[in-house]
Formats: sequence, structure tokens, C-alpha cells
Amino acid sequence: MAWRKPTWPLMIALIVLRALSGLGDLAGLGESAGVVIISLIFLVLSAIDIYLLRHWLKRPIAAS
Repeated sequence: MAWRKPTWPLMIALIVLRALSGLGDLAGLGESAGVVIISLIFLVLSAIDIYLLRHWLKRPIAAS
């Protein structure tokens, strides 16, 4: 639904959920090396997702 008919509340909810997901990855940074690497990968992916969603907020008509 978010990609077919994006609205401001829906996109803001997606950004908030991605930010909370990224915060959950911070807990893995105190573990073993394998877990730290996976947590960093997911943290970077969350940051990329937030950046792409933020781009939509700047230009909602061009992005849809």
C-alpha cells in the first residue's frame, strides 16, 4: 500500500519504524565479531532506507 499510494502519515510511519529497527541493531554491537558485522550491515541498510524514504518526503510527486 505504501508504494502504490504513498501518503505523508504512511511514509512518516515507515521512517519511524526503520529508525526503531536500526536502534535494535545497536544491541548487537557488544557481541562477538560475527554478530557485530551482521548488526553493522543491517544498521547501514536501515540508514540507506531512511535516506531513500527521506528523499520521498522532499519530492513526493516526483518520487511517486
